[in-house]
Amino acid sequence: MTTKTILGDVPRLYQNVRPFLSALSWNDVRNADTCAWLVAGCLESRICSIPAWVSGRISKAQFAQSREIQARRFLENPKVDPFEIYAPLVFQALRHWGEHRLVLALDTSMLFGKFCLIRFAVTFRGRSLPLHQEVIQHESAQV
Repeated sequence: MTTKTILGDVPRLYQNVRPFLSALSWNDVRNADTCAWLVAGCLESRICSIPAWVSGRISKAQFAQSREIQARRFLENPKVDPFEIYAPLVFQALRHWGEHRLVLALDTSMLFGKFCLIRFAVTFRGRSLPLHQEVIQHESAQV
C-alpha cells in the first residue's frame, strides 16, 4: 500500500504548502519541511492528531514512531516561534484576498464567570482565520 492510497493527496498538498512556508525566515530549512508536512497532514486528516498528520509523510524513517517523535520535537522546538511564522502567512493571505468579501468576526466567551476571552478573526467560506485573542478580567461577555 502506498502513501498516496493511505491519505489521498498529502504529497500534493505538501508541494502546494511548502512554497508558502519557504518564504518565511526559518533557523533551519528542515523546520519548514516538517511544518509543511504537518500542515498537509492536518488538512488531509481533518483532525487534531499528530499520528494522523505524520502517517502520510514520506520519510526515511522506518517506524511511524520516528515520524511522530520528529513532529513533537518540531512542535516543542524553542527556536521555532509561532508568531514569526503565523503573522507573515496571515499577511500573505490577506494580500491575495482579491475581490472576495472580507468579514471580520468578534467572538467573546466567558471563563469561570470572571474572565472574558475575546477572539478577533477573518471569516471566509465558513472558516475563520484567527487574527488576535486576548483574555481580560471582565464580568460579562459584552465588550
